[in-house]
Formats: sequence, structure tokens, C-alpha cells
Amino acid sequence: MVQFQPNMANKVAATRAKAMRTAFGQPKAATASSADSCHATPTPADPICSFRCQPGTLALKVTGKQGSVQFLSASYNGTAIAGTPAASITFTVAQGQHNLDVVYAFSDTVAGQGELHEDCQNSTLLDPNVSVTNPAVRYVVCV
Repeated sequence: MVQFQPNMANKVAATRAKAMRTAFGQPKAATASSADSCHATPTPADPICSFRCQPGTLALKVTGKQGSVQFLSASYNGTAIAGTPAASITFTVAQGQHNLDVVYAFSDTVAGQGELHEDCQNSTLLDPNVSVTNPAVRYVVCV
């Protein structure tokens, strides 16, 4: 017969919590970019620039409206952005006009939809029409 030990319940709970973190990932800690003020501005009337921003670090995130959406791959000014596939990317914006080429992946392969936001305090909406019907998109980022 196994005798119950007072600390055993705490040990079991800690082990289960650790297993859940391992299986489903740690909760994402707040990053500096998510607390910063926003830098990008959408320019829907501009025939060249998809959005304008300050030079420096830019963090973007994609959110799902129909199913979930991720960046499958991304490159800025011809250089691959590390860390994909992911729901967010971060890269350094240079002076001038440069291409941001993105390929999105959708959990709903028929009707998937999402939105592109700047990952910042106000979560600026940059593209409201991320869609499985057009998974490869070229944005022009202007400084």
C-alpha cells in the first residue's frame, strides 16, 4: 500500500503543469515590440507603397479570421526573415522602398482568411484581406 505524502499532490500538479508546457509551449511573454508604439501606417491610396514606416525594427503579426494563419516564409529586400513558419516576424526596415515578400499558410485550405497587423501597442491593421486565394503577397515598404 502506498502512503499519501502531503507534498505528493504539489509534485503531481507541478509535473502535470510541466508536461502541459512541454506539449503546448510556454505562454508567450510580452516582447518589447508588443509594448512599443506603432511605426507603420497603411497607405491604401498609394499605388506603390503598401505601407510606410520609420527605419529600424518592424514587428508584424498575422491573425486569423477564418481558421488560423501563419507566415510560411518571408523575405525583406531579398533576404530571408528567420523564424518562419510563425505567427509573427521581425526585421529591420531600411531607408527607401523595399519589397516584403510573404507566403501565408492557412489551416482552412478552402476559405482561410486573416489580417496583417503591426505587432505593437495599437496593433495597426496593415492588410485586412489576407486570403488563402492569394497566399503569396508582395508588400512594398516605404520609409
